[in-house]
Amino acid sequence: MGTAPNNAACQAFCADRGFHFAATQWGSQCFCGDSYGKYGRLPESSCNMGCSGNASEKCGGWWASSVYEVGRRGATAANSGPSPQPPNNSQVYHYHFETTIDGHSIPLITFFCIGLGFFASGFWNYRKLRLIEDTPRIHVRGVPMGWVHVHGKATGSSLLTSPVTHTPCYYYRTVVQCWVDSGKQKGWHDTHTAKDQRVFYVDDGTGKVLINPQSAEFDLPCTYWAVIGPKAYSLPKADTGPYLAPYTGLAAGPSEEELHAYVLEVTRVKFWANPETAARLEAKFAQKRMKVEANNSYRIFEYCLVAEHEYDVIGTCTLNSQAQDEQDRNMILKGQTERTFVISGFSELKLEKILRKRVIGRIFGGCLLMIGMMAMELAPLFKS
Repeated sequence: MGTAPNNAACQAFCADRGFHFAATQWGSQCFCGDSYGKYGRLPESSCNMGCSGNASEKCGGWWASSVYEVGRRGATAANSGPSPQPPNNSQVYHYHFETTIDGHSIPLITFFCIGLGFFASGFWNYRKLRLIEDTPRIHVRGVPMGWVHVHGKATGSSLLTSPVTHTPCYYYRTVVQCWVDSGKQKGWHDTHTAKDQRVFYVDDGTGKVLINPQSAEFDLPCTYWAVIGPKAYSLPKADTGPYLAPYTGLAAGPSEEELHAYVLEVTRVKFWANPETAARLEAKFAQKRMKVEANNSYRIFEYCLVAEHEYDVIGTCTLNSQAQDEQDRNMILKGQTERTFVISGFSELKLEKILRKRVIGRIFGGCLLMIGMMAMELAPLFKS
């Protein structure tokens, strides 16, 4: 496997390495092999991506390969006849993406590995679920060293302000998704994500303990979401929103004009040039970009660890080497040996329910994906 600017370059690449066939895909990917056609032939329209070195020439497509036979006389199109066609009459055939490693299909290996990853993730979540179920909540006043589970209000002076709703918080994550309405990419796609965090205290009335959220797994409900754009409410998974969590303490969320301005800011091109050039280019394209953004539909999500709201923290309690006073003496963080560290805005029962769903979905989904890929790989053996 390699990259090639056009079909001729891919054919030369494979011929030089002693392969019988060359295939281009995705406009620039070049694959070599000694067989093809395992997954069937496709119509010519499937190979619709221009070559990276010559846009007028087609180099495969989405999960589709333009396959050529290569030999001493040069490169000719792969065909079903007993001998290759001469180069001047060559006709490329279009097949489902098929590349092999030691006789095994790369797509099957890829999806098998994805299934294995889901399976492993399910067991990791199962382990986390068991730890949470087996670790009772304790009062902050009597928190020991080691693995602990505490519950209380998030407090502290190191406040952040979330970028969308301007909520006072100690952690936020924002996600902007754009609706793509063309080809096989149709659907919602992430165009921007941002997050930040600060240390805070958990206060349960009996005392306070410092929380260092570095590398924590945040299981937080969405505090704000909205859909904007001309087709916003006719699109799949676009509810009537906007939604603003009542515990943020805000009277209202941002206006649609403010949301458009935020999307415009976070998706704009960053010009790596001197300030004068950057300002000139930004001004040149600003009006055009505003028209493009106005014609697109977006979903905006924001997740916040809101100040003065209650949360569960499950992690490792240790001594704080930089303690400033009695309240800083202990600190909960991600441990050296026990790596599970969860900060959750859900109730304990709901968190356990979420984890159970993840465990079931990922373990069984991973198993089904691996079994399916193995069945596809073994099927030709039973046919022969």
